[in-house]
Amino acid sequence: MKKFLPVPAIFFKRNKQSRNLLLFGLFLFSFSFPSYSQCGAGYTSATVNWDNLDYFHSNGYYGTNNPVTGSPYVSSAMKQTQTFAIGTNSVSVATAIPTNNGGALSGDVTTHTGDAGGFSGADVHFIPTSNGQTITLTFQNEVQNVGFTINDIDRSAIFTIYATDNSGTYQTINYTLYASTILTAGGTSTWRRFTATNTALGYTVNTGAVTISIPSTVKTVVIKDSIIGSNAEFFLSDITACVADPGFPSNYHYSYTEPYTGQPSYFLANPQNLHVYMVNTSTAEADYIFSDPGTGGTKMNSLAYDPVNHWLYYIMDNAPLPNGPPGNWTLKKYDFSTETISTVLADIRTLLVPTFEQGVEYAGAAFYNGSLYLGVEGSDGFTYSTNAESVIWRIDFDGSGTPIRASQVFATPGDNGSGTVLHDWGDFVVKDGTIITHATTTNTSQNHYIHVAMQNNTTTTYTGNAETAGQLGMSYNGNVYRIKNSIALYNNNGTIGSLTSVFVTSCSQAWSGNAGDASDPFRPKQDFGDAPSTYDPVALSPAAHQQACNNSTLRLGSVWDREWSKNTSADASGDDSDEDGVSTVTTMVSDGTPYNHVQEVTVLNNTGSNATLGGWLDYDADGVFEASEGVIVIVPSSASPQTINLGWNNITVAVGTPNSFLRIRLVSGTGTLTASNATGWYSDGEVEDYPVVSLATPLTIQLLDFNAVLTRDKNVLLTWKAMADEDAARFEIERSRDQESWATIATVAINADYNLDYSYTDQQPLDGRSYYRLKMVEKTGSSKYSTVRWILADQPKNSIKIFPNPAKYNTTVAYTSAINETATLRVRSLTGQVMLSRTVNIKQGENQMPIDITGLNNGLYIIELNTKLKTHVARITITR
Repeated sequence: MKKFLPVPAIFFKRNKQSRNLLLFGLFLFSFSFPSYSQCGAGYTSATVNWDNLDYFHSNGYYGTNNPVTGSPYVSSAMKQTQTFAIGTNSVSVATAIPTNNGGALSGDVTTHTGDAGGFSGADVHFIPTSNGQTITLTFQNEVQNVGFTINDIDRSAIFTIYATDNSGTYQTINYTLYASTILTAGGTSTWRRFTATNTALGYTVNTGAVTISIPSTVKTVVIKDSIIGSNAEFFLSDITACVADPGFPSNYHYSYTEPYTGQPSYFLANPQNLHVYMVNTSTAEADYIFSDPGTGGTKMNSLAYDPVNHWLYYIMDNAPLPNGPPGNWTLKKYDFSTETISTVLADIRTLLVPTFEQGVEYAGAAFYNGSLYLGVEGSDGFTYSTNAESVIWRIDFDGSGTPIRASQVFATPGDNGSGTVLHDWGDFVVKDGTIITHATTTNTSQNHYIHVAMQNNTTTTYTGNAETAGQLGMSYNGNVYRIKNSIALYNNNGTIGSLTSVFVTSCSQAWSGNAGDASDPFRPKQDFGDAPSTYDPVALSPAAHQQACNNSTLRLGSVWDREWSKNTSADASGDDSDEDGVSTVTTMVSDGTPYNHVQEVTVLNNTGSNATLGGWLDYDADGVFEASEGVIVIVPSSASPQTINLGWNNITVAVGTPNSFLRIRLVSGTGTLTASNATGWYSDGEVEDYPVVSLATPLTIQLLDFNAVLTRDKNVLLTWKAMADEDAARFEIERSRDQESWATIATVAINADYNLDYSYTDQQPLDGRSYYRLKMVEKTGSSKYSTVRWILADQPKNSIKIFPNPAKYNTTVAYTSAINETATLRVRSLTGQVMLSRTVNIKQGENQMPIDITGLNNGLYIIELNTKLKTHVARITITR
């Protein structure tokens, strides 16, 4: 993700020079020709292709020291253990053998042109310094059919090669020597020795070459220069292997980020500042999501979105170092689920990733197939005289999201060492196993795109569009977009479509300047219904509402929440955290006779315009919200919440109809929400689902409100308001630990013909979660239940509970003690007069102390338990 630089550039593609492959007749010393390209079922051929990778060395710019830190850009550890992607696998190359010191780009070179065995292109040019040095190739996961060529073994040099699998078992090694070879093969089938005559070879012949083929399972290959000879140099070719499937997936982001029916597709992007937006690919509307506080830099860059964990990886540009270049080596992430920012890796260099002069800056990032692809720009971005390559790394993670390795995927020269820019990063995306990367300069004629097929690391280059300093984003279906201060569809051939200017939503931060970076597909959280799955039968058309700028002025109840997906639940309790638009769900009267069903809903519409409220009552309980079961009401704008009645008039619920469900939806405007829209996506508003009780006998008790709160002394106070007539009998208060088994803990009489407030205090709530409901019983015995309320009670040590309470003639004091002790138990009147008093022996653990209150009059009293450390107090009501 390149910052805008006023430096001209000339298009240049570092293509490994075409080879004049000398065609010699084969002189075979093995029983089979190399089979490196032949893969069995379940495997796919992959290549470490030095044409498009950078083998680090100690020369030129790479060997210089960072002027601020004093350390070399490429440390010894970075040189001696280098890891490269090979398909979805990776292979580390561990060696202390230096590369040729003759030039700035002398790690992977095209000097040797006498290629053999089909391994053409660039090679790594090694110069051993002593006998017995080794190169160890270690594959991340076992592979099959490993193949490579060693070129230019001469001057009495001796090389030994062997390979092992995961268990350390030596594997058969096949080889091929070529016409007029100067090599003699020795050893056994599981270790091979190749001895050269004392002959000097030029770089255009393959008489000192041996092609290795290891057809079986391989974990490690060791190449040893047993004798270096009098001209200690050799070339290692590309490495091929059969990598276990699955390979690179197609449509990786599709299932995670595919929009719901009618919803736009988005990708993430930011201008050159600290704000991140999701950008609508159709309209170019940018909707602000979050900002970094600016710790460690002045701009966010290298955005990469993990659609599985909902994490956005990024780095900060222009991290300050005193009197020097940027020092941004830190990888950060934003967790969309928790809305928090954290550091993933304090220093990316600990993964043996050199960051050169600019740090992890400008080059871009993408997330694909469970890995982060992170670009590091090699050129300095100013003088363009480094002869350094810019690199894309694949960073793999363990199951907890901790980075565990970095593998080089692609590299290309950033400049030619003489002031000419070659590939000044714009951005890149990863699509179906292909990297699409863009170079962008002020000299627009030098812009270009490179498509990198990661399976064999081959490239195709297209001349780029004329727009400068743009970035690349991608939608769920693989469409790639160029974004600057406008967006355009990339045509996958170096050209783009028409431009659409970026604009922001009314509640977003301003889009300031050009894009600083863009990234992967994104689908935001929604508010979903949580009724059983049959009520949302089409996966891409659930009842879903996206967060919008009017979220604070348009909602059901007082809380609006959002989730990543529909939390289907048997009792519509999957997202209870925001379902507060309906305080009491009206019971369905399933007696087979027509009645008018009314449901009260609390709505806030302070948008300044009408909104639409819809309700669906599945009164035939067939698991579907049908259009005939829907009612629609227009809600005028108001500064205060409104109580809206939804009415289902003259409906008949058949006798025996089971319990069912209710859905409530609210959207802005009128006309878009109809009785046919129980499912589907909306750009604003809210949806809530509720279970509905079905009863055959109509009841006269109307519960207007029911609440439960935990008091300061850890009791549970239940309060409710009800209206009833003379046929009403009582409320039975039921409590449960699991909503399966219920127990009646108290009974409260109903005062008929009055709209009264009721209350009850449970002084012995269950440890942990207690569920409560009211059973409303008529004199006929018919009853119905309230909605369920729950309380999480953390029971304190050394507290007293009184039961029953209210009491008539006897009650019990329950107390849990940590020690054995003697205490005093008293009953006082509200004026403080001691009515009863006695000494009690307290044992460690649970204690129950009965009290005879026969002699006390009706009223409210105080019970005290005086222990050595504390006086515990509770209230009791005596009523007969």
